[in-house]
Amino acid sequence: MIRYNQWKRFIALSFVVLLIGATFGSLLADKEEIYRSIRKNFTLFNRIYEAVSTRYVEEVNVDELMQASIKGMLDTLDPYTQYMEKSHYQELKIGTKGKFEGLGINIGIRGNILTVISPIEGTPAHRIGIQAGDKIMKIEGESTAGFTTAKAASLLRGPKGTQVTVTIEREGVPEPIDYTVTRDVIEVKSVSYAGVIDDGIGYIRLRKFSQHSGEEVKEALEEVLRHDIQGLIFDLRMNSGGLLSEAVDVTDKFLPKDKLIVSTKGRNGEKEVTFVAQDEPVYGDKPLVVLVDKGSASASEIFAGAIQDWDRGLLVGTLTFGKGLVQSVLPIGSDEALKITTAKYYTPSGRCIQKEDAEEEHVTQERFYTESGRIVYAGGGITPDIESEAPKLSQLESELLRKGLFLAFAAHYSAEHPDLNQDFDITEEILDQFQRFTQEKELSYKAAGFSEIEDLREIAQREQSSSAVNDLLDEFEGLIASEKEMSFERSAEFIKRRLKAQIALDVWGTERETEIRLRDDPQVATAIDLLKHPELYYNNLAVADEGE
Repeated sequence: MIRYNQWKRFIALSFVVLLIGATFGSLLADKEEIYRSIRKNFTLFNRIYEAVSTRYVEEVNVDELMQASIKGMLDTLDPYTQYMEKSHYQELKIGTKGKFEGLGINIGIRGNILTVISPIEGTPAHRIGIQAGDKIMKIEGESTAGFTTAKAASLLRGPKGTQVTVTIEREGVPEPIDYTVTRDVIEVKSVSYAGVIDDGIGYIRLRKFSQHSGEEVKEALEEVLRHDIQGLIFDLRMNSGGLLSEAVDVTDKFLPKDKLIVSTKGRNGEKEVTFVAQDEPVYGDKPLVVLVDKGSASASEIFAGAIQDWDRGLLVGTLTFGKGLVQSVLPIGSDEALKITTAKYYTPSGRCIQKEDAEEEHVTQERFYTESGRIVYAGGGITPDIESEAPKLSQLESELLRKGLFLAFAAHYSAEHPDLNQDFDITEEILDQFQRFTQEKELSYKAAGFSEIEDLREIAQREQSSSAVNDLLDEFEGLIASEKEMSFERSAEFIKRRLKAQIALDVWGTERETEIRLRDDPQVATAIDLLKHPELYYNNLAVADEGE
């Protein structure tokens, strides 16, 4: 029999769904019709639920039955609408407060696959080499097919010092990669760095739109403006978003008072809510470059879209993630909640940047116009004004990160050299030491192409191919092996940069590590070049001639 508290829980859930239905029903012309349909469907559901719970041939777990019913209903909607039990609800509340224990990755659903939106800088996931766009296929050997982000987060988070293994598929890498990551305390201060990184160029890195982000950005801007800067870089790369209220508050610091920042539209495009700048900007007249990438999502896209639409600055980097949905959280009692998509957000020009279908990369996009008349597009994320790709990692570089060898060597080296000067460089001698260190750690991996050759050998054997085919495969394998031996030399500059940044982190902390890392960042270099050449900066903000 179904216990009283289970029926009580069922009634509570039913009430919430009815409440949602009533709220949405007010948007429809015939309210009575929707109410009638809801009552009819609940009567049907109630009868089936009771019959299965009490009369099925084997005893069933009525709570699991209810969970399956809820999941089935929500699976017909978008992947961001989720029912959250106590533990999942706590995960959501923790995520906006900036401190938790886990790996340090922001995750989402892309094409029904659990995907890394972005790793958080300085966290275990970031240090080990997990990248934005990585597809998480397994967690501790369990397939993530059908996982919600809430379920995945509950498995990925855990006490400091414990480990979790995730299996990643990465574009351009033929085989899945297993990452075993040691969890740590993740403290996500919104502004991770603010300062002057070049002669007259300010730089602020915002990692997350969490509680108090607006205040942190205001303080960072005031600090940077104490210097006589000629332009500012605002870095939103790998910023997966956060609170809508904080996105509005941060954008307010850059746009003139009363300028539209973002609007949201609910069902059938009705009940539009607009958010405008409430105050005069803290940084409102000097040149601005905003850095974005495929890990910039949601609140980051609100900021970037507003800056672009008002021609307030230039966007540099790569296409953003494309998440333009607004979620509302409806508590169900004190321990459970329903996170439901209630609206889409639109940039000041009227663009919705939600990527509707991850598989359709080349759909025709609707044109919109910035304040000055520049053409911008809706759907599929926000396209930067200037494309600038971050360099892709080689297989060796990925393996060095995955196995934590930069981290391990830096800890060893910094312990042996406590009196390092901040202007130290990675010499050839240190590079040789690191190479020997990797050999001692028995670094091994399959070079790109080896798996394909193995597949071809199997085909050749099955088809009883001639010895000439095997000779050719032997030749290819030899070439790949030779290329692998040269990979360390080809990656020498990358290795030097990583070693220097990691040693700096160990000895002097995050600020010094950031300064070193930014010196060799090609996207930052592009931004600096724009800000140091006003004519180039303003030419890119100008409307292109007809036909260009």
